[in-house]
Amino acid sequence: TVDTVDTDVTDVTDVTNVTNVTNVSSSGPRSCWFALSIKGRSVGSGVSIGQDRAGEKQSLVWDQLLGDKLQPMELQSFTDSDAGSNLVGGPVGAAEAGVLAAQERFYASLTSGDLEGMEALLMPGADGEDSFISSVVAEGGRLDNWEFCLKEGQRPDGMKIGSRDAVVYADGTATSTCIEFPAPGLSMLATQKWAKKEASGWLMTSHRTIVYTYNAKAGGLLRCDNRGCAALTKSTRGNA
Repeated sequence: TVDTVDTDVTDVTDVTNVTNVTNVSSSGPRSCWFALSIKGRSVGSGVSIGQDRAGEKQSLVWDQLLGDKLQPMELQSFTDSDAGSNLVGGPVGAAEAGVLAAQERFYASLTSGDLEGMEALLMPGADGEDSFISSVVAEGGRLDNWEFCLKEGQRPDGMKIGSRDAVVYADGTATSTCIEFPAPGLSMLATQKWAKKEASGWLMTSHRTIVYTYNAKAGGLLRCDNRGCAALTKSTRGNA
């Protein structure tokens, strides 16, 4: 099958297509993809064998493609109308509303330095650990725990978010996205992964954010799990 997807998922990228071609073989799904800029130039391509929602097995990682190759066409700024916005365009289902509520609590804890509130949202144990972060730490990379990340001077005080969206999958997991506005003239694309627990509701299994702003390529990526956050740069790892 051939699927063409417009990459306007954040409502700020214009007329750029990513085409995905999938062939299901005995060894599992195999797919290739290529991306064209608004000028019709190739800005990326890749091949994957097997895919998962965490993005570890697929060569197409949306936030990295957008942040590095397909930046917004104009400078973005937060307005009051952005708060709580949802790009679906129609009524938000109860499940999606639950994910967006959890996302709102995450950012409230992040910007206020509420460690207890943050810990209540994090998936405990191995299910809440990002395997890529584990590999970075094993190779000597730095991981800052949440207590450090939420300290005054470290946390993003006053950061606002907009263009929020969420999708819930049949397997009981979900993805939420938004645009972060940590400072004037700077916008970032953020993605959270969630899983639902009967007693606790939606718990976050990973958070990642990448610079997504006008006329500036992303030089790195921030990835977080229940242990804390690791800031990755292109020179640190080829495929974050």
